[in-house]
Amino acid sequence: MILQGNALYIPLADESVQCIVTSPPYWGLRAYGTQLQVWGGEATCEHVWVDNACGRRSNDGGARDRLQTDNIGSLGREQPVHNAFCAKCGAWQGELGLEPTTQLFVEHLVAVFRECRRVLRKDGVLWLNLGDSYLSATDGRNGNNLKPKDLVGIPWRVAFALQDDGWWLRSDIIWAKTNPMPESVRDRPTRAHEYIFMLTKRARYYWNKEGAREPAVTGKWEAMPPIGDVKHLDNGNRTYSGNCPPGNGNRNMRDVWTMNTGRYRGAHFATFPEILAKKCIMASTRAGDMVFDPFGGTGTTVATAIALGRRGTMLEINKDYCELAQQRLARAQPGMW
Repeated sequence: MILQGNALYIPLADESVQCIVTSPPYWGLRAYGTQLQVWGGEATCEHVWVDNACGRRSNDGGARDRLQTDNIGSLGREQPVHNAFCAKCGAWQGELGLEPTTQLFVEHLVAVFRECRRVLRKDGVLWLNLGDSYLSATDGRNGNNLKPKDLVGIPWRVAFALQDDGWWLRSDIIWAKTNPMPESVRDRPTRAHEYIFMLTKRARYYWNKEGAREPAVTGKWEAMPPIGDVKHLDNGNRTYSGNCPPGNGNRNMRDVWTMNTGRYRGAHFATFPEILAKKCIMASTRAGDMVFDPFGGTGTTVATAIALGRRGTMLEINKDYCELAQQRLARAQPGMW
């Protein structure tokens, strides 16, 4: 099922979802051109919007477009930004991910996932994918004493804020990309990973231990000890490498997942791959369970859920993405995985 709307207001019943797999907009990455959202402030206020860039007032119900080149994105590209505060109640109007400060972005994600917690079952699991960025420049508005070229640390800022808000932070997973985006940097390593956080509503939750298993790397006897993982010695002159004896076949999933980024025809950006969504869904659901994505995009999570014999629902604010997802889900069938 595809729902169009704002993730701040999820039109689902309390505790109706077993698993959430999602990747919200990253801070400062791009403007998606979606409908402007009002965050915080007072619902009854007749907002008087003040452009955050230069203090201009606007009573037309929206912030003026402008080009921001200073602090939002590791690439430092010019991109249109809607960004205004209400002079009366302090509400902010703009797209999620284009907040002028990291604190405001984190605050907005906490509000979204508080709503997600409402619809998640007591034994449910949230899988949250977040990437990081570098500060390209600063004019004092980032609010974290960040300096140009600083790694912002957004994933952990969000994870700790969610933990403070009542979530159990159960695991941090490294998604190691085999095809990372090229970077023209000369004074640091090229970034080739993102984070996936596993969060729950309580200490005990559903864990599908069979679904969470992955192929094991079986070992072999070597005449000389290898450089890597040495398990034990045999008579002092042979060593066994690997993580399980030959023939055992599988193991509990590890917290480093090596895989490509995904790409969906019709979308101009990279998405997280279906195999990533599959690992999350299989580890935390049963057949027939409901899987939800509050930032549905082109439908990766829901299409994967359907293929795995689960039910799927997504919420997406962008009408064009909803249409792409509709086409994709029309082709998804149980048993495709």
